[in-house]
Amino acid sequence: MSVALTVGNLSKSFSPDLPPAVDDVSFVAAPGEIIVLLGPSGCGKTTTLRMVAGLEQPTQGLIRINDQAVYESATGALVAPQHRQIGMVFQSYAVWPHMTVFENVAYPLRRRRLTKMELRDRVTDTLKLVGLEDYAGRSVVALSGGQMQRVALARALVYQPRIVLLDEPLSNLDAKLRIRLRDDLRAIIKQLGLTALYVTHDQEEAVVIGDRIGVMRDGKLLQMSAAVDLYNNPADLFVANFTGVTNTLSGRMVNRNGVYGRVNLDGSTAHILAKVPEALRDGEAVLVGLRPENIMLSEPTAAGSAPQQFAGKIMRRRFHGGQSVYTVALLGTKLDVVELGTAPRFAPDADVLVGIPPDLCWAFPAAGLDAVAEEYV
Repeated sequence: MSVALTVGNLSKSFSPDLPPAVDDVSFVAAPGEIIVLLGPSGCGKTTTLRMVAGLEQPTQGLIRINDQAVYESATGALVAPQHRQIGMVFQSYAVWPHMTVFENVAYPLRRRRLTKMELRDRVTDTLKLVGLEDYAGRSVVALSGGQMQRVALARALVYQPRIVLLDEPLSNLDAKLRIRLRDDLRAIIKQLGLTALYVTHDQEEAVVIGDRIGVMRDGKLLQMSAAVDLYNNPADLFVANFTGVTNTLSGRMVNRNGVYGRVNLDGSTAHILAKVPEALRDGEAVLVGLRPENIMLSEPTAAGSAPQQFAGKIMRRRFHGGQSVYTVALLGTKLDVVELGTAPRFAPDADVLVGIPPDLCWAFPAAGLDAVAEEYV
């Protein structure tokens, strides 16, 4: 049966002399929902997961599984990890090298008073679920990395946990295995109807696996949204940069019209329309974020065929097989543009028109964000 996971005002400090590792984090995972915590190393995502598991004790806050508070600072409630009925898959495979695949998966059931037939059936069904039914008698050391991680997943699922926690489970696999297993992971979790909390620093992995994605930085949860909303309405420049906004234009807000604002670009007489947050005021310095894949290139003769067009010149072209990456000079600066396809359309030094859709660029207050831009752009 699917359960809800509630995390409320959760904080963790390892030392009074250091900033909190997790700082007032709150979210709710609905029954059967997969929540992904995404962020760079040291942002607090794994510490949050370990507190849900009971492997780290919070400094304050609330963790509730359905109606049971497994941790609550206000009441002193604290349920031991082994009584939270949580399955966990670690970054390392953490399999027993002296056991067979069957024995590894059966291990969590040994003290659960199952008959031999019940245990065998439960393990066999779980191995089928992860595609390892033909490997039951094989030593785990004879398996590939992807197969060993499937064993670890089966071991976490075999005793039918209320919630499954996954801490960067694909990071030790090569690229092809990672792509194959991430699709399987989501399908398996959804097939079982489990609520899941998944930690990763890989944005593509987060998008494929998660129903909602929470971006963390310096212990804080900056935004929790479905992937489409996260990509098309980032809460701030850090979220935008971390999810692939690699172009920024500096300027100053002139005026707004609803959700859009007109920005006068630095070093140019040109204006650009972009989405703006409610708190942004006229005259305020801003950074406008643009994704390379959202910028449209066309021939100079195609004026008016795309919204908000500007004259530009191709400075550099990199062919990546399935896509071409252009560096384009325009508006007194340079932007990277990505076009899909196996045939590059433009040569270096070519004149182009650059289309920038207003609903796919975002203006954020520049104050205090310069360091973020320099780090991630």
